[in-house]
Amino acid sequence: MLGSLVVPASFSADTAGDMPIVEDGRHVAVIVIPVEAAQSIGETAQDLSEIIGQISGASPPIVTDAEGKPSLVLDQQELDTSLNPLAYHVYSDGHTLYFSGGSDQGVINGVYAFLEKELECRWYVPGPLGEHLPKRDTIRVGQVNLQDEPDFESITGFGRHPDPEEGRLWTRRNRLDGFPVQFHSHNWQNIVPWKLIDEHPDWFAQVGTGRTPLQMCTTHPEVLKTTVAKARRYFDEHADATSFSLSPADNMSFCQCDRCRALDAQLGVDPFEPGASITDRLVYFFNLVAEELEKTHPDKKLAFYAYLNHTKPPKVVKPHPMLRPVLVHTPWDYCMHHPIDDPDCERNRPFADAVIGWSELSPQLYLYDYWGHYNLCGHHGVIHNVKRDLPWLYRHGVVGFYGEMHPQRWTQPLNFYVPARLAWDVSADVDAIVREFYKNMFGPAAPVVADFGQMFEDVMAQVPKDAEHDYEKAFVLGMTPDFFARAASLLDRADDIIRGSNIALEEKNTINDRLRRYRYGMRLSEQLALIKQSRFAGRMVKVIEHLEGWASLLEEIEANPSLDDLIELPAALSQAKEELERLPPYRQIWEEAVPSPQKRVELRRKLDEGHSREVAHALGYWTDWYLVGLWTNPGGDPMDTHFSPEDEVDLNDTYDGRSGEIRWHFYQCEDPYGVLDLRNYFRPQNSEYTVAYAYSEVELRGDADARLDVTCDDDIVLWVNGQHVFPIKGVHTSNDRIRLNVNLHIGANQILAKILNKPHGFKFSVRIVTEDGQPLPELVTAEDRKPPRATNFCDDSDYRITAAKGPYFLCDERVVEDRWLTERFVVPLKKYPDSPLITKEHDWEG
Repeated sequence: MLGSLVVPASFSADTAGDMPIVEDGRHVAVIVIPVEAAQSIGETAQDLSEIIGQISGASPPIVTDAEGKPSLVLDQQELDTSLNPLAYHVYSDGHTLYFSGGSDQGVINGVYAFLEKELECRWYVPGPLGEHLPKRDTIRVGQVNLQDEPDFESITGFGRHPDPEEGRLWTRRNRLDGFPVQFHSHNWQNIVPWKLIDEHPDWFAQVGTGRTPLQMCTTHPEVLKTTVAKARRYFDEHADATSFSLSPADNMSFCQCDRCRALDAQLGVDPFEPGASITDRLVYFFNLVAEELEKTHPDKKLAFYAYLNHTKPPKVVKPHPMLRPVLVHTPWDYCMHHPIDDPDCERNRPFADAVIGWSELSPQLYLYDYWGHYNLCGHHGVIHNVKRDLPWLYRHGVVGFYGEMHPQRWTQPLNFYVPARLAWDVSADVDAIVREFYKNMFGPAAPVVADFGQMFEDVMAQVPKDAEHDYEKAFVLGMTPDFFARAASLLDRADDIIRGSNIALEEKNTINDRLRRYRYGMRLSEQLALIKQSRFAGRMVKVIEHLEGWASLLEEIEANPSLDDLIELPAALSQAKEELERLPPYRQIWEEAVPSPQKRVELRRKLDEGHSREVAHALGYWTDWYLVGLWTNPGGDPMDTHFSPEDEVDLNDTYDGRSGEIRWHFYQCEDPYGVLDLRNYFRPQNSEYTVAYAYSEVELRGDADARLDVTCDDDIVLWVNGQHVFPIKGVHTSNDRIRLNVNLHIGANQILAKILNKPHGFKFSVRIVTEDGQPLPELVTAEDRKPPRATNFCDDSDYRITAAKGPYFLCDERVVEDRWLTERFVVPLKKYPDSPLITKEHDWEG
């Protein structure tokens, strides 16, 4: 923000020497534009006239000659090319108000800066309901000297709006037009299109023994030539473009060919070690492109995402000055609850370190953040972060930012408005901006509605800062029934305040409409919180009930055309429908597995008491697995990805995984629906685009025809007793749900699953039931295998039980779960003096 002299406009008719624009509801001044004014100047002049008319009742006419009248001049001849193209200079001489700038856009920005700073106009949300235009009959301006330019060179990504014209007006009025559009999106699939893989397979990444179109091979000479050529063509065809994107595709299937691995060795950085980064290899390639581009387009930039396993700055390779890193603050990897630089926030600390590291290597950084959540359309309090993050990032070299915003305009209005204000003045008083927002939008009810808004900020900020409790959407656990009761009571009080106030009826109606939207936002937030809370708790029948409630609420909103700008309604409706379709029919599962209503009540009581494994077994879910991973998922047909566990399962084997040596580990799922969340299991490894295997032995008392109900996210391959059973032709799948008929035999039956992940969710479950959905009676569960009591001596030693199948009990306390132990398990018998060891035959040593 430049220094500016701001002399407030006078609204009194008897102020001598002030320039009159409107007197007692009659226009005095005219708006002057050139005869051949640009369309954008003409549109802005028309908007200026209409806004003054809305304020005062009189709209100044638009002319090309002032003819001696007081005038507001939007004249391109007043341009000051010494200014930043977006900068404005608004000044008066007592008879004329001049709007100047570094370009036409600078002039336009000056018009809206004048309306904001002199006439106190605000545009919080697109559309008339979201604006604040203080009414007055007389408008006079004294000496005016406004000059400013944005603090950030680029701000983009503020989403869509159901009414494109209203969205465009909001952007222009908040001085967000004209910022250079930055091309930094995922682009490798456009540089070397996937369709070329048959013709040029070696241009693409080698993963394992095959080639995948998911990424390029950056050490191939033709890939370098093609990238340089595509960048040059783009700049030649888009003269105004400032950057070309070198961002990889949105996955981590990077090349492992001999040439790429030789480069890694040369650089001394192994990108496939645990916790390692592939940034050095990428920046090496980007530098080669930059060296060629510099010969023909030296004033351009090459942008790329610092993202996933290339978020960290390079250790060895110094970035070329043409490179522009765009650091992506993902909500699934980092923290959305606390400021980036909070030293106590474990999840944000790596991102803060990355920002600092990049700032020491590159003169200009960009930020990509998520302030308008893509799948949370309710109230989303992140302003306590934004007000601290943007100034901190600015101090560390961030010159532009992109907000992945979705048009939840009335449930998250400040998430749009505050970053827009900080773009022009990063040191602005955000608390004052927020107070003014509530005052202008809710009048006498402002303090109460501000308290309502602060509740959603506080519930985010109060999430614990340790990595165990601070995870994506963890804040919904704080949205308890008491939370929403308090929120509803605040909105009730606001309604009462407006009802009893003496403000004009028109203003009452306007504020009531705004409050109605806030109440819908609260109801959406409550329904979404119930869905997430039930999902976290494994109460999937409740999840379905709350999803149906959410869908019903969305349909209620859809039926009211006046609410079409409340949220991104089509996306929310689509999400609700898709989630309901993807979920297994849990109500039906309960009724099939437990036909007796009384027993269903008893089982739900057990679920509430935390006996989740007992519930899972009663519903037919299998919970005991050995897991191993991770390998890289190259994409394509799941059957084309072959790793060692498919050849033979030996639980003592080790394998070469994506990040080094890996081995099988036993895992007992505690989810009542048998859902294994592999993303959580393999943390802190990033499991995007990876492969894991799960193995189990299912024991039967006799031969049986069984039905396997399988869910997966994203792809799965299954073998039963060594026979490949899925995917095969003719097997029906629907929204990640698979139903298979298999023959199981007496004794141990082997199930092997290969689970292939893409972005985000990485889950699977297996249910083993009869054809009519009841638990298989021949199935031997862990509870069935409780061994007879046997007494062994105890002393002050720890006993190590190896390669033995449990369970084991000490003093009737289970200390070793039902599993085949592949590693020594230490049983501290000294904690149980003179206690019997309850076991069956086993191998042990003491």
